[in-house]
Amino acid sequence: GPVRLDLAVQAEPRLRIVGERLTARGRTLLATALRDPGRSTVQAEWHTAGATPVTRAPLPDDLLGTALLPLRVAGKTPGQLEVLAAAEQVVVGLRSAFACDPRPDRMRAPVPPGEGRLRRDCRNLAEVLHRTHNDCPRRHHRLATVAGAGCA
Repeated sequence: GPVRLDLAVQAEPRLRIVGERLTARGRTLLATALRDPGRSTVQAEWHTAGATPVTRAPLPDDLLGTALLPLRVAGKTPGQLEVLAAAEQVVVGLRSAFACDPRPDRMRAPVPPGEGRLRRDCRNLAEVLHRTHNDCPRRHHRLATVAGAGCA
């Protein structure tokens, strides 16, 4: 079903996420809030629907908490699975809207191995093509086709 992500950001003195709310079907699945402006963390709580209804933990204020949930939520209860499914839906949606601005002059230099996710300027395209070739041939084919069409 539909999932909603609401964000509150602070731009000064540095960019940080000061609040985040992930909801689905009227239920709050993740909520974060800045409790201490002097710290670089937000207090997060997410739905578990287990013996403890919510789990609380600090998360960094410079990363989207929704994207971090798969690293923090075990997926053992129906509530945790619901949280993970909603987080995945949001992250996939955000990735599909990811702005790609290829810079061919930056694609010429060697790139040290990294996490294998395509950078906005596409300077690590060769690395991503290599990773997807091994990890997911279907995605590799789609990416190689688009890259080939862009270079034609």
